[in-house]
Amino acid sequence: MERLVAQGMLRGGLDVTTTEFCDFVAGGIFPCTAERLESIAQTGVPYVGSCGGLDMVNFGAIETVPEHYRDRVLLQHNPFITLMRTTPAECRQIGHIIGERLNRCDGPVRFYYPEGGFSQLDCPGQPFHDPAADSAFRDALLDTLRQTKQRRFISLPLTINDPAFAQAMADELTQLFREHEHYAKN
Repeated sequence: MERLVAQGMLRGGLDVTTTEFCDFVAGGIFPCTAERLESIAQTGVPYVGSCGGLDMVNFGAIETVPEHYRDRVLLQHNPFITLMRTTPAECRQIGHIIGERLNRCDGPVRFYYPEGGFSQLDCPGQPFHDPAADSAFRDALLDTLRQTKQRRFISLPLTINDPAFAQAMADELTQLFREHEHYAKN
């Protein structure tokens, strides 16, 4: 996505799953780079993001999980992928990182927060359900994010996988495209 935005191939971004920030912070196998969200900041294209998957770090097979993480909440997704629940401290760090990166964006930015959970595994009764960790992310993001007319945080009482959550994000991006096209013409 970053490359396509930088090349002018995308007019905006609907970025529901930002799980690679977890791997960036905790040493998982699918990390983003330090440039994540940089093309959004540089181009000013409309951006609607969320925290899908910020409850999990990706590792390979269970035996590849680093020893210092073996006492954490782990879920063997399949024989090749093991997921580890992020802690409140990791979520706090991720919230600060995402907030700092979104602050660099001068274009229209909306960040949606799903109050009901960051994945199917993070819902009540599921193995990664951890309201304290989710709140640590939200609080750190809100402490860091400089909200303006162009840059806003939106919290909804839904899970990330709720169709109404997806619709709200899609509707927001559609509205930002309308507004962005209007600004571009003036």
